[in-house]
Amino acid sequence: MYELHELLAKLKDYEWVNLTHVVTKDIPVYHTFNPLSETTISTLKETGSYSVEYSIGNSHGTHIDAPSHFAEGKTDILNIPQKERVLPLYVLHLEDKVKKKSWICSNRR
Repeated sequence: MYELHELLAKLKDYEWVNLTHVVTKDIPVYHTFNPLSETTISTLKETGSYSVEYSIGNSHGTHIDAPSHFAEGKTDILNIPQKERVLPLYVLHLEDKVKKKSWICSNRR
């Protein structure tokens, strides 16, 4: 286990980037999806616990598209081993090009 601790210490020297989005009604969605909807099931005052039900498309927020997302009969996310899900990150600065296609990340339908 000591080697793993050493590796983690080395990794902490690098920049870590959080690519996730907080899930809210304003989360960017692909234009073919409905925005996230939220229904309160119970409140602290009513039942002593707060519960919320969400309806969310499978492409909302940060996610991984497995090969099965694009091709029938291909591997789905459940069959991609965890060890194959950690990869180097490459940042491509395409902000100017994305601005031309801003509809991709809007809630417009």
